[in-house]
Amino acid sequence: MKLRKRNFLKGLALLTLNPFLDTLGAVSEFYPKKERWLILSSVNQVLLPETNGCPGAAKLNSTEFIFNILSYHPIEQEEKDFILNGIKWINQLSKVWYKKSFYQCNLIQQNKMISHIVLKESGKQWLEIMLYYLLQSVICAPIYGGNKDELGWKWLDYHPGFPIPMAKKDLYYNATSYYTRA
Repeated sequence: MKLRKRNFLKGLALLTLNPFLDTLGAVSEFYPKKERWLILSSVNQVLLPETNGCPGAAKLNSTEFIFNILSYHPIEQEEKDFILNGIKWINQLSKVWYKKSFYQCNLIQQNKMISHIVLKESGKQWLEIMLYYLLQSVICAPIYGGNKDELGWKWLDYHPGFPIPMAKKDLYYNATSYYTRA
């Protein structure tokens, strides 16, 4: 993988994190889509919880943003697979430790699992990618699915550049040109 600005920023985003399971190999079965997104939403809420000052991943619509990235944007298939496998891996850990899905665990249990996975290189890499997209969901234009009601901008007192994409047609054109830059 080439070192691009995007990859460099992913690495920087997690320098302060302590990152996951050894690679368990290819996981052939797919979780039902609803469960997959419930798990991802729970992970996002652990990584960016709602506090007095922060709107949190749920209010920012971060899971929908990541869904849009995985569904519509031209990111490398290897990265998409890694994100989806990470969701499976953390859920497998949850079923081993607590006999239930990650999203059904309480916050203490979820934090313990996140703390465990950060100890492994593959877990660290997965969480770096998750944080990268989570942080993007905070500052993106709302048309991309995150930053609902511009809450991220308000939270950070961020003033985006212009023009801000406002129509669905802008979503695909701007995302394609942005993500395919060298």
